[in-house]
Amino acid sequence: MNIVEFIKFALPEYQILHSARLYGLFRLREKKRAHSEQDTLNHYEQPFIVPMHGGRKAGGNILSDFILFLLIMGFPLYLVTTAPYKTIEDILAIYHTGYALIDSGYMMLGVIFSIPLIGISFIFAPTRRIYYRMPWLLPFIILFSVNLLILSISYLIINTGFYVLDEDRAALYSLFMIGQLLLSRLLLSIWLYKKPITHLGGTL
Repeated sequence: MNIVEFIKFALPEYQILHSARLYGLFRLREKKRAHSEQDTLNHYEQPFIVPMHGGRKAGGNILSDFILFLLIMGFPLYLVTTAPYKTIEDILAIYHTGYALIDSGYMMLGVIFSIPLIGISFIFAPTRRIYYRMPWLLPFIILFSVNLLILSISYLIINTGFYVLDEDRAALYSLFMIGQLLLSRLLLSIWLYKKPITHLGGTL
């Protein structure tokens, strides 16, 4: 494994940028790769065709699909984009102040509420079409959702450790949190390195 492959392994977020590079930020038309080009695709570059209904125009109803996608996925997208940074701030605040934060549970409720919405967006045809038009959205949502889950577990660990004013207990739980972070990221890297995600498979 050379240095480039190691970076791809250690930072699976690379797949978001790679998907955008391969397929563009937004696709209006079907685009097939030449056979010779398919033969040269590497571990991350998978052939991709925007699936469409027979007789459906490329630009037909894209606006309505996009509006419906925002109605369903607006909150989950906001959550997975902003919550990881807020969770990191909370973890650092606990560590620097030495006091646990009062967990209201709203973040966990938001995650629980978002999971079925994300699932619906994968199987509901109008929202599924958006993933074909914007292929990078799939690795973006998956990676940011998993990162949020990893950070949420880290937050719960360190917050539990600092509930009691005991330096040894706080140090032990801090080590647990670091170990959990490293192990979780390692498993995520292994999973996505073996099975990279660049677009949503299947058909409409």
